Amino acid sequence: MILYQPSRGMLRQRPVPEESLSANRITLLAADLEAGGTQRVLSMMANHWAACGRSVRLLTPSSAASDFYVLDPRVDRVGRDLVGRSSPPGLRGPRV
Repeated sequence: MILYQPSRGMLRQRPVPEESLSANRITLLAADLEAGGTQRVLSMMANHWAACGRSVRLLTPSSAASDFYVLDPRVDRVGRDLVGRSSPPGLRGPRV
């Protein structure tokens, strides 16, 4: 486990008992997994933790159909398909 200590301005590594690794669950949240730097890093982190035996879930409000990055099959990918197209305020239809 890597810990950041702001008072010292440095990272340090702390040993983690092996038996605790498989018991940990990790949930990652992102707007989508389309092409982008944050999405790339999240997919890399999810794949790494899944390969280490952790239970990983990646949640997005957008559909998994738009994913650009490939996830390890052990990653539980949940895409809610809640995101719709929006238009600028001036182009919206009349209020009803």
